[in-house]
Amino acid sequence: MRVLSLVFGVVLFLMTGTITQATVNLNILVKQKLEKSVVQLSDNCSGFVINEDADYLLTAKHCGFDDPEKVLIVDLLPGKVVASDVKEDLLVLQVPGLDRPQLELAEKELEYGQIIYSFGFGYGLKTPMLRQAMVSQPKAVIPEIG
Repeated sequence: MRVLSLVFGVVLFLMTGTITQATVNLNILVKQKLEKSVVQLSDNCSGFVINEDADYLLTAKHCGFDDPEKVLIVDLLPGKVVASDVKEDLLVLQVPGLDRPQLELAEKELEYGQIIYSFGFGYGLKTPMLRQAMVSQPKAVIPEIG
């Protein structure tokens, strides 16, 4: 899986030592880049723009958007499901008029020890939260439930 963990990953992060000003500055830069493309969807989910020309955004299928006819609200705009993948837990929405820049997906696979970020509106938050983590299992597979 590419850097979709950027938005959807649930991660635990243990940091030893002190936080440097360089780390704080990097976190601020990452937040500033992400917040332009990340949106809050109805039902407290997050998504991000993957194609600004077609107004496509990517979110998680587990957010409960099962009805392709259901209108979803994204930044006060109506959106509709254009593609979904239950196995990969992905959902693509089209939101006409969504004026946000797209995020570029990574061109290579995650590596052990790589720093990743998660930014979104999880846990019912009204403002997005930035989390930093380190990849501990780049090829982790979550077994299907049920």
